[in-house]
Amino acid sequence: MKLSKSVLLAATLLSAGALAAAPLATSQAASGSLIATQTTKTEDLPALSTVYVKKNAAPLYADAQLTKKTGRTLAFGTAWRAFTKTTTASGDLSYKVGTNQYVAAADATMDPSAVATTAKESGVVYVNAKGGADTHSWKTGKVNGHLAYGTAWKYGTVAINGSTKVTGYFVSGDQVLNTEDVTFTKPGTTPVDPSQLRRGVFTVKYPAHPSWAIAKYTLKNGSLKYAGALPAGSRWLAYGTMKIGGQYYFDLGNQYVPVAYGTFTPAK
Repeated sequence: MKLSKSVLLAATLLSAGALAAAPLATSQAASGSLIATQTTKTEDLPALSTVYVKKNAAPLYADAQLTKKTGRTLAFGTAWRAFTKTTTASGDLSYKVGTNQYVAAADATMDPSAVATTAKESGVVYVNAKGGADTHSWKTGKVNGHLAYGTAWKYGTVAINGSTKVTGYFVSGDQVLNTEDVTFTKPGTTPVDPSQLRRGVFTVKYPAHPSWAIAKYTLKNGSLKYAGALPAGSRWLAYGTMKIGGQYYFDLGNQYVPVAYGTFTPAK
């Protein structure tokens, strides 16, 4: 059968179009491959570098490129020693927090003040600011009260940041007193400098409720972990004090209790 010139011309153009399209598809595939395997750079971080988790249940990955989840998560506000940081042209990608353990840079921060949370802790504080002190709302940050100088306030919750530093005390519902406005001893009295306390006997006596037991803690990676309770009236050998998160604790042999939660008798 004899083909017309118009049919042959159409077939020729179609073939040319197919050939021209092939390099375009190859180029797109190559471009996609480059995006998926963009260049990364890993650098060692200074010794004792720490990152703080700023996302609830942040995923933990097995690789710096964040392609393999381990199935584990890191809790909000927890602190982790960081060994390396991996970056791309777009910015920080991940931090290495253990052997084959990585957290996304988007889920963590190296600024402890950027991570705020609360913890259960009880005690009594006194307003130490001469002109009284404002309280602020934990929810909104706005001033919601004013407390007079020298007044005493019980608290059952504290505000902390990612370094476990106490930043405030919940004295009533959503009213928070800042740490710089309070003291653990009544203004006008001569307080004992806790940094000067050495070996002696610590007796459990919680000021607000002398019959209550108190919590004891262990220290791991700079964070206090609940380790049980000590009964009221019990006596323990103390080896000195340590300042943790802005407060002083007695060292009872790698177990720590707040200085204000009992009485102390120096060793002779």
